[in-house]
Amino acid sequence: MRNEFALTIGSTRYTGWTALRVELGLDQLAGSFTFSLSERWGGLATPRPIAPGVAAAVSIAGETVLTGFVDKVSPEYDAERHSLNVQGRDATGDLVDCAALHKSGHWKDVSLAQIAFDLVKPFKAGLTVIANVGEPFSDWSIEPGETVFENLDRAARFRGVLLYSDGLGDLVIGMPSDARAPANLVLGQNIESASGTSSELQRFSTYIVRAQQLGTDEAAGPAAAQLIGEAADAAVGRYRPTQILAENESDAAGCKQRAEWQRTVTAARAQQVIYTVNGWRANGELWRPNRITHVTDRYFGIDEDRLISRVAYVMDKEGERTEITTVRTGAFDPVKIPQPAGVGGLF
Repeated sequence: MRNEFALTIGSTRYTGWTALRVELGLDQLAGSFTFSLSERWGGLATPRPIAPGVAAAVSIAGETVLTGFVDKVSPEYDAERHSLNVQGRDATGDLVDCAALHKSGHWKDVSLAQIAFDLVKPFKAGLTVIANVGEPFSDWSIEPGETVFENLDRAARFRGVLLYSDGLGDLVIGMPSDARAPANLVLGQNIESASGTSSELQRFSTYIVRAQQLGTDEAAGPAAAQLIGEAADAAVGRYRPTQILAENESDAAGCKQRAEWQRTVTAARAQQVIYTVNGWRANGELWRPNRITHVTDRYFGIDEDRLISRVAYVMDKEGERTEITTVRTGAFDPVKIPQPAGVGGLF
């Protein structure tokens, strides 16, 4: 039995789509959707009244997986066929696109959570804070031309937390979860295909973060201007240092955490495996990002728990499937670097 899926706009549920793709992930602030319809016709038909900018919700078998807005509508027809392509994102997409604006654009002695609340409040998006956001920033500003996401992303790097969407309209400030996925991934059982990427193009042996700090009675002159934090990636086997100029004034502890964040997230994005499974559910539950699954894959030499960093629900002429992106556990943990476990340390 095929899953029922729908795009709901207002009180109208639009079904009968011939293809869809819905993506949610830890490494993207806004989930996205694409619905497509393509069918033969014998004459003039009434197009579906869907316009860009309208609020929309995506559901699978009655379970809402994304709420947001339609970004783009592309109808097309000829003498034999008509088609419609509808694209959109969840409500946090506006935080990616829009300018960060708040009074003077400057805060003193304020937490990341408060900065996020101030910047998100004007939008049709909410805020959920489930991580310890650390010490308040003594001084924080909006840089000219920054979007909301760019500003909050800078701050999150200094506090070692993740920014992601819950798909239902809230920006989440959180950390990787230890909740389990509905099933394991096993070659020869539910894994239909896999593709891996392992790259050192953006990885370095040492990450050095330099920052300035406003002078105080305790720290003035060169002492305030030469703050440095470092983090090493032992998995990089040769001398490859990089230096980062901190995006804001910081103290030594903030510089170190910023270096650790850069090291860890770079490693996470450099090494991943995408598994394709049949359908969108396992044991009655949807596959979800930010879940732990045990992967048994002899070909890639993996037999361990891994973190699901992204899922894509796909339906097209080849059927229904889920593309599940996995990384090593700890890959988004800012205080440690996950060690290689696969063949040759690739994955």
